[in-house]
Amino acid sequence: MLTLLRQPRYLGLFGLMVVLAAICGLAGTWQVARFHQKHDANQKLRIDNRDRPAAVAAVLGNAAAPISNGKDQKFRHVTATGTYLGGKETLLRNQTVGSDVGYIVLTPLRTKAGVLIIARGFVTQTGAATTTPPVPASPSGTVTVTARLEPAETKADRFGRLPARQVETVNPAAQASRIGTPVWNGYGELLAGQPGTTGLTPLPDPDMSNPAGGACLHCARRS
Repeated sequence: MLTLLRQPRYLGLFGLMVVLAAICGLAGTWQVARFHQKHDANQKLRIDNRDRPAAVAAVLGNAAAPISNGKDQKFRHVTATGTYLGGKETLLRNQTVGSDVGYIVLTPLRTKAGVLIIARGFVTQTGAATTTPPVPASPSGTVTVTARLEPAETKADRFGRLPARQVETVNPAAQASRIGTPVWNGYGELLAGQPGTTGLTPLPDPDMSNPAGGACLHCARRS
C-alpha cells in the first residue's frame, strides 16, 4: 500500500490536496477579516448617522481649505446656515424613490465658509427625459438646515450636454467652476422637514440593516 502511495501520480495528487487545503484556509481567513472590516465600517456609519449635528465647517473645514475629503464623514449630520442659490440649481437624473423614477433636486447653499450642495428632495419625472418637471422653489433669505453628508463624485456631470439643468453626477468641482466660488467636496441630503423640502418627496434614510456592512443610500435609489 505504501509503495502504491509513493507513486509519482499519487504524490502529485497529495501535493495538490495540500495546496487546495491551504488556499481554502487562506480564503476563509480573508473572508472573516473582510467581514470584521465591513462590520466596523458599517458601525461607524451607524454612529455618524446618529451623532448630534455639528456645523459643516467644524466637520469639513473651510471649503477653500477643507480638513476632510468628505468620504470619512459619510452619513454625518451637519448644520449649515446660508442662502439658497436657486439660479444654480440642477437636477440629478435617473433616480428612483420607491417605484418612481425622477430627479434629485440639487440646490447650492452659500454659507460664510463656502458652498454646500444640498439635495433637497426628489421630484417624479412626468414627461420625456428631454424635459424637466416643475420643481418647488427653494426658500429665499437666510435658512439653517440639517443634512446628512454624502461623499462627492468625480465623474463628469455632463451639465450643458443634457436637457436644461440636468446632471448625471453630484460633482462639486464642476459645480464650483459654474458658481465661481469654493464648494465643499461632498454634499448634504436634507433631513425631513428642513427648509427647502416643501413640495418634494423626502429622500429615504440609509439602509443600516446589514450587520456585516453595506449600509447604502444611493445603491437602493439609483436606477
